[in-house]
Amino acid sequence: MLDPRRPGAGLKSITAERLRPIYTYRECEQRVLEGLPDAARVLDLGCSKGANLPVLEGMGRRVFGLDVSIFDVRSAQAICPVTAGAGEFLPFGAGTFDLVYASHVLHHAQCSFVLREVHRVLRPGGVLFLIESFEDSPVMRLARNIYPKWGPYPVRSRFRFEELVTDLEENGFLIQTKEQFNVFYWIWEVPQLLLRPMELLIPLVVRAEMAAVHRWRRFAAHGFVVATKGQPGEAGTKK
Repeated sequence: MLDPRRPGAGLKSITAERLRPIYTYRECEQRVLEGLPDAARVLDLGCSKGANLPVLEGMGRRVFGLDVSIFDVRSAQAICPVTAGAGEFLPFGAGTFDLVYASHVLHHAQCSFVLREVHRVLRPGGVLFLIESFEDSPVMRLARNIYPKWGPYPVRSRFRFEELVTDLEENGFLIQTKEQFNVFYWIWEVPQLLLRPMELLIPLVVRAEMAAVHRWRRFAAHGFVVATKGQPGEAGTKK
């Protein structure tokens, strides 16, 4: 997925800006980051080579990364402290972080175990910012039935949007914000990345995507959730 926050020039940066209406979580993401206390401790869970780490660190946060790939960890360690490990067994003490940021990670792991660990390492009231792909989309379900991997990593957990929301609540999280997005653009994105001239069609595709999400949001392939760590016995969705 293209990341509109990354610096760029020419067509690439123009493309990123044009895609902002699709990726509706960006504004919410910015508000969450700006609302953190000074010197907040942030964990980028599944940080890969560290594309998001400079952004988080640039906002004055104490940033840490974790990834299962030792090769990606070595690359990301040039940016900030990064540890090799799995989300099911986080090598951090209880209440360590103010924010855990996880983008497209849970479907590669045992989801409930990861959520339990994230809840443990968050301080009381700490925030989980979660972006995921979901099987509300029939195309996503079909794709995973045919090829249950993404790159070298297998898909270990399959869920729909509200199933993940329920899992979060059952693991002690309070849902603050939740939204589905991206009905079909994600399908078009792959050939667009391979055939750069297709980027010229982006304004048309964005308009079509916005019309589709207005009518068929419940079939969207992606979604985001902002949840906070609740007190014992406290969980659910913010009214």
